[in-house]
Amino acid sequence: MKSLLLVLILALSYTASAQWEYQTVENGLDDPYKIAYCQSIGSLLPSLIKLELLDNGQLAFYIQSVFICEEAPIIEMAFLINGKYSKYSEYGSTSSDNTTVFINNNIMHETMQDFVNYFKSCSSLKLRITDADCGSETYDFNMKNSTAALEFMLK
Repeated sequence: MKSLLLVLILALSYTASAQWEYQTVENGLDDPYKIAYCQSIGSLLPSLIKLELLDNGQLAFYIQSVFICEEAPIIEMAFLINGKYSKYSEYGSTSSDNTTVFINNNIMHETMQDFVNYFKSCSSLKLRITDADCGSETYDFNMKNSTAALEFMLK
């Protein structure tokens, strides 16, 4: 019983501290690349939101480690900024293995300025994926270090 309690406490403390992480990956096989990610909090099955530079220089934003049934689910986001939620939504696109939803493939486009401002200013993000076939699922993220992660990816 004590070991179960200890595992639960460690899991909760790790989840509660989840925030944006970023680094340059050098694995010896591929050219070095940058990655930025944030793990969901409070979920039984943790997921990750990520920023990734594409080959064309655009910055993609997506959620990984989910399972989605349809190709274009509705993505709703609520950014908590100074105690008030700012909402944003769009259609995503699902990967061929149904475990990743690409929310936007070019968040630095001029039409995405509101999104970028919300992303940089918020303290937390609620993200809901609505899939007509499989239902909806909501994920929560601690957005601490989101500005630093975004700036790191753009350097």
